[in-house]
Amino acid sequence: MRFPLTVLLMLSGAQAIGVKHDLGTTEIDKTPKRIVTLEHSFTDALIQLGVKPVGVAQEGGKNLAYLDPFLKNVQVVGTRAQPNLEKIMALKPDLIIADTERHKAIYGQLSKIAPTVVLNSYRGDYNDILGQFKTIGQILGKEQKAQSVLADHNRMLNKARAYTSKKAGPLMVMVLSSQAGVTVHSTESFIGSLFQKMGRVNAAKPQKGESQYTVTLENLVATNADTLVFLKTEGETTPLDGWKKDPLYQSLKAVKNNRVYVFDRDLWSKARGIKGMNLMFSQMISSGVLADRAAK
Repeated sequence: MRFPLTVLLMLSGAQAIGVKHDLGTTEIDKTPKRIVTLEHSFTDALIQLGVKPVGVAQEGGKNLAYLDPFLKNVQVVGTRAQPNLEKIMALKPDLIIADTERHKAIYGQLSKIAPTVVLNSYRGDYNDILGQFKTIGQILGKEQKAQSVLADHNRMLNKARAYTSKKAGPLMVMVLSSQAGVTVHSTESFIGSLFQKMGRVNAAKPQKGESQYTVTLENLVATNADTLVFLKTEGETTPLDGWKKDPLYQSLKAVKNNRVYVFDRDLWSKARGIKGMNLMFSQMISSGVLADRAAK
């Protein structure tokens, strides 16, 4: 974790708590009931703790598929990149959970609406996500429930890790986009660090302080990882469509050995929550990416 997320002790003789987060310390004087979440992982955390948010930020006019059944009649407050402050204010929240990277510029405005806690989800790694979940559990007074959820998650993680081949070579995991091109996720990104946690070596290291950065086909050839993992939106045209026709791509070890795996971009690169990760574990097992089994 880049920043220690800690909930400070109860203030003497009161119910207020001070929550230390990436942009300061926020005092919360009562257990929040009306919560707005501006990142998918925060929404995931609330659902896992049995709390329904009153407002959520989403993308492309829809919630993530695995979260949607839990968000009926929940108000949409804009996108994760551009939340609508007026819509947030109209909900009269008593807590806003915002993202460090996306929302630091509007933290002051959010704080005027309601107590705001800012956590590093978008650029966070696996340990950041676990720390945030614990913090949210403490804020809601649901520490015991949070511990139970994390224990179940750890059992699922260990089950998935048991499938990992110790002989498997390094991998690269990349997000495909028609607009942004190909973005590799390094050892310090969420999904890159998750694969490391599973026992697969991530060949991509951070560059110039960035945990995620654009790569070209030539970069892939230079690294020539044993396994390639692409995160793609079904039906979207991406650079991979052109690469498949290029002899350079066909020369890659992963391509020759049928070790190229494609997963849903929405779940794998946007979810980041405990429930989302548990779904990823199941797909890691069934796809064969951990066992270094040929891709289907």
